[in-house]
Amino acid sequence: MLNDDENNITNDDNVCQVEKSIKELAINQQLTLCRFYTDGEMGYVQYEHNGHVESARITSKNYRRFIRRIFKEDYHKILSDFLVGEVISQLEAEAQFDGQKAIIYGRIGKVGDSIVLNPCWDSAKNIIISAGYWDIVDHVNHVEHVDKIPTPQQGTPLFLHPRGMLPLPFPEKGVGTLDDFRKFVSCQDDDHRFLLIISYIIQCMLWDGPFPILVILGEPGSGKTVATTAIKKIIDPHEAPTMSVPREERDLSTAAGVAWLLAYDNFSSVPQWLSDVFCRFSTGGSTISRQLFTDGEAYIFSAKRPTVVNGISDFFNQSDVLQRAIILDFKRIPPEQRRNENELWGEFEQLAPGILYDLLDIAAKVLELLPSVKVERPLRMADFCTVGTAVGVAMGYDEEEFMQAYSRNQQDANEVTLEASHIYPYIKKLLETGNFDGTPKELLNQLNSIAGDEARAKLWPKTPIVLSNHLRRLAPNLREAGIQIETGRNYQGRFIVLRKDPPPCPSMNKSSTCSTCSTLPPGEIVQRDPQKVVWGTL
Repeated sequence: MLNDDENNITNDDNVCQVEKSIKELAINQQLTLCRFYTDGEMGYVQYEHNGHVESARITSKNYRRFIRRIFKEDYHKILSDFLVGEVISQLEAEAQFDGQKAIIYGRIGKVGDSIVLNPCWDSAKNIIISAGYWDIVDHVNHVEHVDKIPTPQQGTPLFLHPRGMLPLPFPEKGVGTLDDFRKFVSCQDDDHRFLLIISYIIQCMLWDGPFPILVILGEPGSGKTVATTAIKKIIDPHEAPTMSVPREERDLSTAAGVAWLLAYDNFSSVPQWLSDVFCRFSTGGSTISRQLFTDGEAYIFSAKRPTVVNGISDFFNQSDVLQRAIILDFKRIPPEQRRNENELWGEFEQLAPGILYDLLDIAAKVLELLPSVKVERPLRMADFCTVGTAVGVAMGYDEEEFMQAYSRNQQDANEVTLEASHIYPYIKKLLETGNFDGTPKELLNQLNSIAGDEARAKLWPKTPIVLSNHLRRLAPNLREAGIQIETGRNYQGRFIVLRKDPPPCPSMNKSSTCSTCSTLPPGEIVQRDPQKVVWGTL
């Protein structure tokens, strides 16, 4: 006979065998029902739910619930938390080593030459935007008329539904128009501002970017938050329409993981590190840090995201971020024109289907026009210059209209940067007596002499190296203001050359090329053969 200890061992063995068989049964069930993918690091799954296909991280809560539910339906048994965890771990390993390669998207992605929007509708349909047309399709993986379906080597596109992502309005022609959007972004009488905002929205729809940073300024009661929220709702509606100022870089990385458009409310100041992060998100960049709860394992996060930020004062004053920004200054709304929130957003919900319909029309037309649009001497955001020019034409504006609006906006941003610089006024005074050619130390001594007591200010450069670094950041803005700067090193050491540009050639005008200077004015658009491009509407 077996003693009590031997009985316990036998019972434990039986329990282990039962759990092992249940686990294997659950794993085999999932391998039969689902498809598994990997992006090289994480495991993903596609499964059918309520008649349509869902895509999710293997470790997501929704998929864990699916495992429990489908196992109970088929085998009438309830899986314990421990067994579900064991099943998840094994399926992740299966996906990592045997799953198909996947390209992971959230709200917006790209398949071949087409842009794909994930509207998060219950029907699990997608919006495909191609050159000249757009369509609503059942599921991007089952689309046959997309220009180029990616090969297995390139990866299968998977559109996830991160937590908080809300459905886009269903586009419907005539239920609102693009002009109705003006009242929500304070552009009733400002065509240039409206053109910049629509160009920004269309650029946000393009997966590749780069994305300008939309900065909305204005005193309290000017409609900043309403405009920010309206833009967010029409591109990337979310349970958190706007966010507060991030405290560390990880906050932005977390937000980028669950949202496409990052919208921030009520900024007052921006430290240098945050300005640099916004620049990286605008044009693309990666962050490497130690993964939490690991012994030094690296965590790499790469993202390129559009951003809209609002505030009362000029919180951005660094040159690099302002060159990537569109700055809009809103005026105070008169009390008699203000509306309550429920009435305002109720009207927006009614008009949004038609607004989105018109935006999709413009986006499709822009994709058709882009190959034929060429902007000579574009500004810093060259891709945005091209897209904006195409948007202007698609909306019925002249070809030059967008660059006129954007160039003027960048001039305003340049003035903001120079006004925020402590040394710029004294550089202008220095150059009134002639050009400067000398060492950073000599330049600092001369600026100290001109500034007097102002040179004791906290932000005044105290050493030649600090002055050199400040001038290096300020160089593009100085050139826009007509001050040429050269820095370098020769056999005598470091040198700085500052000189004022000569006055513009009197023969130059907006649409001509000066035979003396042999240069095109900024923003000049190359004329195209009208026989090669057919302008029209969808």
